[in-house]
Amino acid sequence: MSYELQYITNLKKILYCGTKEMNTRTGIETLRLPSTQIIVDLEKEFPILLSKKVFWKSAVDEILWIMQKQSNVTSELNSKIWDAWTGSDGTIGKSYGYQIGKSCRGYTNQVSYVLNTLKNDPSNRQCVINMWNVGELDEMNLVPCVYSSVWNIIDGRLNCMLVQRSADYPVGVPFDTTEYAVLTYLFARHLGVRPGVLTHVMADSHIYINQLPGVYQQIGQYEMMDRRLRECLPILDIKGPSNFWEVKLEDIHIKNYNPMATIKYEVAV
Repeated sequence: MSYELQYITNLKKILYCGTKEMNTRTGIETLRLPSTQIIVDLEKEFPILLSKKVFWKSAVDEILWIMQKQSNVTSELNSKIWDAWTGSDGTIGKSYGYQIGKSCRGYTNQVSYVLNTLKNDPSNRQCVINMWNVGELDEMNLVPCVYSSVWNIIDGRLNCMLVQRSADYPVGVPFDTTEYAVLTYLFARHLGVRPGVLTHVMADSHIYINQLPGVYQQIGQYEMMDRRLRECLPILDIKGPSNFWEVKLEDIHIKNYNPMATIKYEVAV
């Protein structure tokens, strides 16, 4: 199935088959479904939703902030998506980019470990980026939702398995899939290989009850998408240096992106 169809199918499963339960942390009821996934061959399709507008520049900016800048300082972002979790020190605590920047097996950070390891040994099966540090969870303003990614090169293609413990399906998941697809392309360019398969695995996929109007709107917009829109798929276009550490946000473009209307979803803090 196409990326869009996989996403909408999962969204409908959560909506119609999910278990309604109160979420203690947010105080908002959710519809929950275990063990969902999305699998995309990045050489055949770039995953970004057409059934609603995804603010992809904010998504790419976020993944560069985490993986390239390895920052937890929210003022270094070009958006306000992390403002709700920003503390008085201007950071989100020891979360996300902070964990990426910690030393790993003799390398200065986890990204350099993965890139150097795969450059020197494409057959390596130990390339994991992990942000789930049990010893410092209580020092994080929000513990990582997407917390792990596994990287390997098979048949000259770089593959990524993305693991997410908690998936806000209407709001967070479209961001996460798109930004890790971009990251896979950037890593592949750095390594001189082709992009491969992105597998996005989610342990707890949910819709907050206050998001239901938007969910119904998005399903309706998907059903109204005409054949031309379904067949004119977006294309990722990256200019500039192949060196991951030198890539800038303005080097990245998505061509042919003409989505349906923006949907304003509530974010549970």
